[in-house]
Amino acid sequence: MKKWAVVYLFSIGIVGTFFIMNSIVVADNKVVVVPLGSSGIGSGDTKISVSPLNMTPVPGSAVNYTFSYHPGYLQLNAFTHEDEWPQLPVEVPYQIGGTALKLKELKICYEMSTASAKITQIRVNTMNDDGTVEYPLDDHATDRTSPTWHCDNIQIEPPALLSGSTSITFGVSFGNGSSTMKIGTVVLTLGP
Repeated sequence: MKKWAVVYLFSIGIVGTFFIMNSIVVADNKVVVVPLGSSGIGSGDTKISVSPLNMTPVPGSAVNYTFSYHPGYLQLNAFTHEDEWPQLPVEVPYQIGGTALKLKELKICYEMSTASAKITQIRVNTMNDDGTVEYPLDDHATDRTSPTWHCDNIQIEPPALLSGSTSITFGVSFGNGSSTMKIGTVVLTLGP
């Protein structure tokens, strides 16, 4: 029989004033820290919210990254028509209480300023201990072009094991070179 205890911790960031809430989960005498945005601790699915403000700019990019702290989206301003490949690191447990987690779904919300701006690919990368990379999601079949806020829920079939460090890579294209795109909510659904 599994026994669970959850303790909520708050900490204040050093730069500016922001709050981070983590849960320390104790399951069968094992301690796991579950990051901000997690829900569904137990036998069901866990949803983990990832801030787009953590996205890493492409070195030498001709795209300007504007981090909007209120309401919390990332705006990419293009000065080129070239494609970009920004990455979003994901702090996600790949095991809870000794149970391996699988990626089941990725939710992404976005908005494009012009019809020529689009997300051409979304790839989830997971790094193995031996340095090899696996891609539980490599979706390049759908161009995402909505001119108004829109969210896509991308199912991962079959659900894929996460084996280590995880990030999301976005293939973005700006077409005419004077476009903007906003990336908002990003949520990963994990389950046993």
